[in-house]
Amino acid sequence: MVIPIGIVIGFGCALAGYVLHGGNPVVLWQPTEMLTIFGLAIGATISSNNSRTIKLMMSEIFKKYPAVLENHHLVEFLTDYLRMMLGGSLNLVQLEGLMEQELEEFVKTEHLAVHAVDNMAQGLPAFGIVAAVMGVVQTMGSIGLPPAELGKLIGAALVGTFLGILFSYAVVAPMAAAMAQRGELEIKSLFAVKAILLASLNGFTPPQACEFGRKIMFPDQRPTFKEFDEKAKEVKGK
Repeated sequence: MVIPIGIVIGFGCALAGYVLHGGNPVVLWQPTEMLTIFGLAIGATISSNNSRTIKLMMSEIFKKYPAVLENHHLVEFLTDYLRMMLGGSLNLVQLEGLMEQELEEFVKTEHLAVHAVDNMAQGLPAFGIVAAVMGVVQTMGSIGLPPAELGKLIGAALVGTFLGILFSYAVVAPMAAAMAQRGELEIKSLFAVKAILLASLNGFTPPQACEFGRKIMFPDQRPTFKEFDEKAKEVKGK
């Protein structure tokens, strides 16, 4: 909900400032300019990324994390390494090295979608300029029209630049930043699981091993020792 609220506030303030200066909000509605800008942006994104990256980008935008079981990366990571630990086929050094390699690849994969959206944000202002130039070219072909008509055409052309910059910095760039933050939280959870499993394999008791994982989490996401202890007792009582 944070992203939509931020977009509404940003768009509302921008539109209110424009109207308070005497601007006509109807003039800002230019479907052809938007078609040009977003058509270029979507086309550039598709041409610069493979289908797997596009799928990741869309899943990053819409996926939710209501429970640990719905985080399939975390569940797969945990169950795979628990199975290896129980099988006893790998020693501590081998298991840690394999974890490091998998986490490194996971980080790269998570960043693909973020980079795709961020690249779109960086390209939108330029695409807005392209739309504006196309509008100016059209206006130059109608130079014989009355000044009032020419003014409308020039204004419509300039809306392209406005829309490109607005959607870049007020919509797409914040979306990329939010995706990056969610990705970092998921990555951090995997590192926490790694720390717990390795501590357990080193002979630490379950509470001690979980303390290793607790310390890995971000400060604003990390439960206090008391909160963690109470939750652990609650789980044991079930």
